[in-house]
Amino acid sequence: MKKNIAFTATLLLLLLSAAVSAQFVAGIQGSYHTASDADQNNQIGKGFQGKYFFKNKTLAVGLGMRSWLKNYEKVTVNSVDTKSFDASTSLAAMIEVYFSDKKLRPYAGTDIAVYASNINIAFKSQSGSFNAENKSTHWGIAPKTGLLWNTGVVSPFVQAQYHFLFNGKYEGIQPEVSNMKSSFATFDIGLLFQFGKCGCGDKKKNLVALN
Repeated sequence: MKKNIAFTATLLLLLLSAAVSAQFVAGIQGSYHTASDADQNNQIGKGFQGKYFFKNKTLAVGLGMRSWLKNYEKVTVNSVDTKSFDASTSLAAMIEVYFSDKKLRPYAGTDIAVYASNINIAFKSQSGSFNAENKSTHWGIAPKTGLLWNTGVVSPFVQAQYHFLFNGKYEGIQPEVSNMKSSFATFDIGLLFQFGKCGCGDKKKNLVALN
């Protein structure tokens, strides 16, 4: 019993120490989605992320979400409005390793993500309307490499990533047309916003940079 209490107390102290010495950052980004086999064109999307840099500032873990509205088209023929689009979203857990503590910080990492796609086609006229959608959900792994400019409280970054998608679940009409069945690449540019202090040995300054 005493051993279990001691082990639990030690574990809690370690977790608390890690939380105190870590630094939280949040980010926003624009994301360029390259066309996969079933896509008509490339598309720019948006996303956000949150992650912790641990005490040595070379390791970060976090969560991220990105979305792309692809192949949007709206036309009217003979008083019939037709609208179609392909909305794609990824929700990912991420891990990143940083190779420098200088102003320019190259990094590499990977995401483990769930990818969802919804192709929607809607027809509307005076006599009525019709709406059809095709959904697919996949999981995948996305290795990445990037460069962070450590400029202070707000730091820009760029990264390139390739998303390997695996077998998933399809619902709706003609599931084979889903763009998310194919692997694809993304190129992102964004900003990281830093919060709080880091207990990394420098007690004289507030942490305004990642180094």
